[in-house]
Amino acid sequence: MWQVGSNTTGGPISNPREYDSWGTEVLPRFENHRVTKTFSGKRAPVNLRDHPQAQLFRTRLKLSAEKGSNFAGHYTVGTWGCGSDCRMVAVIDAINGHVYFAPFQVSTGASFRIDSNLFIANESEIDRYLAGEEMLDVYMPAWYVWRKGRFIQIFKTQAERLRKKNRPE
Repeated sequence: MWQVGSNTTGGPISNPREYDSWGTEVLPRFENHRVTKTFSGKRAPVNLRDHPQAQLFRTRLKLSAEKGSNFAGHYTVGTWGCGSDCRMVAVIDAINGHVYFAPFQVSTGASFRIDSNLFIANESEIDRYLAGEEMLDVYMPAWYVWRKGRFIQIFKTQAERLRKKNRPE
């Protein structure tokens, strides 16, 4: 498990910090971002009028929604190709059919769970990134928390600090 300094490190913090039993800061974990309820009722139809892009991607959104909730209790994350090394990300609310598009794309995939509001973009690249390896921006991992219909990036400052510390010279 990657560790990020001690809990006394300075710098701007954009998220609640997570620590192991020794007080060392660690990567965000699904278990620390749990949701308490999951959806089991009849899904609302996808609302294609909600977002300007929804009509353009209606088939992908409907196919994603049919798979059922897979994120943050009552949401479905759908991804589809948007070019070489690019996948669009949308979130569909099972309760009201609202569609939200992420303000980012992923390249190597994403990790998320039904019982957590944590979303990890490009998770397969975390080890390379934190080891300080050179990589294009599109491959850099990022951690987000889903709150009130939007993704909020967390852990960015801490990850950059660790990357800089581990960068080979």
